[in-house]
Amino acid sequence: MGSLRSDDSFVSTPFRSDASSTPSQLDEADVLGRRVLGLGAGPENGSPRRGGLETAARALRRRLWPVLICVVLVPVAAFAWSATRPKEYQATAQLLLRDLNLDQKLFGASSFGGGTDPQRVADTNLRLVSLPAVAARTATRVPGLTPAIVRDIVEVTAEGQSDLIGVTVTDGNPRRAAQIANIFAREYIGFRRSADRSQVAGAVGLVQQDLAGLTPAQQQGPRGQQLAKQVQQLKVLTALQTGNAELVQPAAIPLVASKPTPKRDAIVGLLAGILLGLALAFLLERLDTRLKETEDVEEAFGLPVLTELPESRAVAGRRQSRIVSEGPEAEAFALLRASLRYFTVERDVRSVVVTSPAPQDGKTTVALNLAAAAARAGEDVLLIEADLRRPVLSRRLELPPTAGLSGALARGGDLRDGLVALELPAAGGSEDSPTVLDVLPAGPIPPNPAQLLESAGMRSLLEEAERLWDLVVIDTPPTTAVPDTVPLMSWASGVLVVCRLGRTRRGAAAKVRHQLESMNARALGTVVNGSKASLPYYEYSSETSSR
Repeated sequence: MGSLRSDDSFVSTPFRSDASSTPSQLDEADVLGRRVLGLGAGPENGSPRRGGLETAARALRRRLWPVLICVVLVPVAAFAWSATRPKEYQATAQLLLRDLNLDQKLFGASSFGGGTDPQRVADTNLRLVSLPAVAARTATRVPGLTPAIVRDIVEVTAEGQSDLIGVTVTDGNPRRAAQIANIFAREYIGFRRSADRSQVAGAVGLVQQDLAGLTPAQQQGPRGQQLAKQVQQLKVLTALQTGNAELVQPAAIPLVASKPTPKRDAIVGLLAGILLGLALAFLLERLDTRLKETEDVEEAFGLPVLTELPESRAVAGRRQSRIVSEGPEAEAFALLRASLRYFTVERDVRSVVVTSPAPQDGKTTVALNLAAAAARAGEDVLLIEADLRRPVLSRRLELPPTAGLSGALARGGDLRDGLVALELPAAGGSEDSPTVLDVLPAGPIPPNPAQLLESAGMRSLLEEAERLWDLVVIDTPPTTAVPDTVPLMSWASGVLVVCRLGRTRRGAAAKVRHQLESMNARALGTVVNGSKASLPYYEYSSETSSR
């Protein structure tokens, strides 16, 4: 906070650039600063929306192991299962079905009805070959077979648009498969020949019956001679019946098993494994609501990410909040401070509420180091610990006991009683005079923290702090845990949300986003803690230190 004068008045300098600068100059500087920091044209643009393909790609990248496991295990399991199955062989006999039209050739006209539709004829022939009577005749010719077994192992199929019909038998014995296929085909021919001969024999009987009903004189006449001629023709037709089918291709003994097919089953398993892996990856991604990447944070909060903090011993400690003075961690907080400085030219960022969706996201560490970075940059900074339920700064920073914020509010909002001047370590080990950071600890835990923080005294205290300091950083409780943060988010110049990758959940982020939007709070952006990405300023700092 600079220093106190003899008249106890505070010396303060504006946090923003020179008031003498013109608005156009400020706008140009703001746009330039935002482009340098990678913040886009302005906060009103919000975070970029990712497409469905990009979201799916991120989900697959995070869930790569389940996909790889399915891609490997499913085809291996399919191959092993297929290889252990008993071998089956297929033998196929081919029948040629044709209508010789012997009745037309003998009589000059069809004496027996028959369809002329080719498709109907083909369907009729297929059904005739598949009749149970053919299976029953085959079962009597092969020992150990029953009609039911024959129907299970025999498949009758039409060969395209031709008059060929295939009789395929599947059996564990290749020789037996060929034997059954040939017997089945021959039994069909015999069955069809017997049926046709029975039909012609019935016609012979009817004609002989008519002939016997004539008188001897009539039998010698034209009518009798015609009937006698028909009897002779039908007897010749009976002898010529072949069943209108011919075994054109007997079944050969198969040399290679048709089943199992381990290679083909492995390929099918590979495709199934890919689909299963993708489904499992997206299911796990949907069930796991934790934010895992910076893009997830931008989508969940609808805010730009101002800086990322990777897992680091310098800032990861929970029992002791550390102030980093050098290294890539210090550069990250300096970037955060610069991001807030160039956030907008329309309104000064004089006070910043630092909150988080849940405990242990690192908000206190971020608030402390943000205030320290701004103080090292030459600004008068006040750090207020507004977490009156679980205060930790006094203990972790080993501050002397003071009335703190709770005491100041109880005494009418006087800042002076609770202030502590904290000397910051010099940046980079320099021998410059130490920088002083003004800290207002929480003080004794009050019985009514929510009422104190929403009181008029707290608002007056914040307004006074904004007048006396260039920047006021306020460490608050998690916004979804208690209502203490709500009034502060409405009064402060901006709100900074801290989240931890792999810990913060989408539901909590949605609640914070809803609170910010419903209160019309000025959300500045998010700080991502626990990032595993390769950050440019970390790499640059490491290269510089190694030179």
